[in-house]
Parts: sequence; C-alpha cells; structure tokens
Amino acid sequence: LLLRKDYPLLAALPLGYLTVKPHWAPVVFLALLAGRHWKTLGAALATAIALYLLSVLAFGVETWSAFLAQLDSGFKLIPHLDVYDLVSPYSAVRPLHPGLASAVQTACTLGSMVAVGWVWFRRRSLSTRAAVVAVALSLASPYLHFYDLAVLGIAVAWLVRDALLRQDRWSALL
Repeated sequence: LLLRKDYPLLAALPLGYLTVKPHWAPVVFLALLAGRHWKTLGAALATAIALYLLSVLAFGVETWSAFLAQLDSGFKLIPHLDVYDLVSPYSAVRPLHPGLASAVQTACTLGSMVAVGWVWFRRRSLSTRAAVVAVALSLASPYLHFYDLAVLGIAVAWLVRDALLRQDRWSALL
C-alpha cells in the first residue's frame, strides 16, 4: 500500500499475490478501486490472472475443476468444523444459533467492505485506510484461525505510526 502511488506496478505484485487467499482479493481490489489507483488495480488483476495461468501450466486445468467442484461441499462442511478453533464472527455466533451464524458473518464481511470502500473513496489518511483494510481482511472469511489474526498487527502498526507522527507534530508546536 505504501508503494501504490510512486511505484504502482511494483505495489501490484504483492497485492495480486493476495488472491492466493481468495476471500482477501475483493477487499484489496475494492480498496484500489475506491481509491482510484487504476494502474495498481490493473497490474494486481494481471498478477492474479498470471498466477492462475501459471498454476494451470504447472498442474493442469483439472486442479481448478476439482477446486470449483468442491466449493459447494466445502460450504456444507462449515457446520461440522470445530468452531472453537476459529475466531471469526461466524464461529462466535454458531454455538449460540447455528442458523444465524452465516447471516452474521455475511453482515460483518459486507460491513467491513463498506468501510474499506468509504475510507478509500474519501481519501482518509493512509494509516486509516491501511488499518481498515487489515481489519477487513480478518473479517472476510468464516475460516479465521487465531494465527490469521497476525494481520491485525498491520492495523496496529499503521495506527501507531500515525499516532507517533501526530505526537511529533504536537511536540514541534510546544
């Protein structure tokens, strides 16, 4: 995200790689779209497509066919997962009301996407935009394990950076 203005093509590479976790791609692409970072968005999409094509070359189209065929059965497995190992909104609600868990997860995911779109469209500070993206990434999937919360460290780092910059501004005035 730091590179998106000065080096949009270089910034696109790691952002395009995030599509390896498919539930993260919409969050990142929405941020770039709402922030009007066209070159970075285009290059990130091209990176994602290139990764797809490389995987087809390496492993054949059969792996993608099998993946797509298993998507429906994967969603059917969610109720049978050990939700106590997960830390998502879905896993928080499921023990209380299994029927409501998917709706709560969807609402949290969509709400975080709205927040991403809003802060990037309104061009809030980079620290705020990056922190909101990091939080949205952690809310984007019902399969959030405790070790996936490391992405929240990115949000904390951005907010601490912003606070330190503000402190420097205040101390300069004193």
